[in-house]
Amino acid sequence: MDSIEDVYKQYAKSVYKFLLSKTFDSHLAEELTQETFFQAVKSIHKFQKPMKEVMYLRITGDLSFKEIGEILGKNENWARVTFYRGKEKLIKEVKKHE
Repeated sequence: MDSIEDVYKQYAKSVYKFLLSKTFDSHLAEELTQETFFQAVKSIHKFQKPMKEVMYLRITGDLSFKEIGEILGKNENWARVTFYRGKEKLIKEVKKHE
């Protein structure tokens, strides 16, 4: 299972490049990249238990929806829908802090 740090290492470069293309400022893009990940983790911590668990298992555990459903005693579709709703909620939370 990957840690949040591993997820950051995996995606930070892509996020940084995107932000650099928008800001044209390397220092600002780096700060915004860190802030984006911080807000995402902070927001996930606020989620209710089942959604939080699905988000962490999917993002840091790199598990399939079927595996997540089995772990949580639910089905694959439930895990998929819960992750989708969590992702949408996360996007809204992060946008609030922009």
